Amino acid sequence: MPNQLNNYISDYLEYLNKDTATAAQTIKNYQFYLGRFMEATGATEPNDITEEKVKTFLEFLKQIRNGRGELMKLSTQNYHLIALRAFLDYLKNVGVTSLPAESVILNKTKRQPIVYLEGSDLEKLLEAPLHTKNFSIIQTRDKAILELLFSTGLKVSEIASMRRAQIKFNLSEIAIPNDTNSSRTIPLTNLVKYWLKQYLEARIDSAPALF
Repeated sequence: MPNQLNNYISDYLEYLNKDTATAAQTIKNYQFYLGRFMEATGATEPNDITEEKVKTFLEFLKQIRNGRGELMKLSTQNYHLIALRAFLDYLKNVGVTSLPAESVILNKTKRQPIVYLEGSDLEKLLEAPLHTKNFSIIQTRDKAILELLFSTGLKVSEIASMRRAQIKFNLSEIAIPNDTNSSRTIPLTNLVKYWLKQYLEARIDSAPALF
């Protein structure tokens, strides 16, 4: 019997590779994480992805040990779940019925002490993408992400799930959805707008995802 889920995963990885600016290592990791999900749950169809299957997957991850005999960290378990959520979001976007991405709940991890960057350290971080050997579009993408992150105070998860339509260049703002089906607006600085435009103009795809 054909494994339709594996086919959809292949299509998803091809979409990430051809139509988005997703890093090659991220695509490789997603392939591994999603393959591990199928291995742990026996899922072969999109409808096989249920909350129970996700719980089974999580219990599977909790039993994995590294070469030093240490159990998998909660943050590493979350990387697997994030990949699954992203895949479920893709299935929804292409009209395939499966578990809603928001049904996959991440593990709660301990908050780390906040360390603030100051002066030259912050400037070095913001300029770092432009001094790498990555392709130009990767440089501008990473630069846009950092400028957006530090100028708006948005969560990484909010930026990761952002869509192009949320950016209102003419109003110099970005619309952030709330849980109440409404949205809040965040102002955009001219510098953020500049780097977002540089990045979007370099893209040749029409995918709705901003990053």
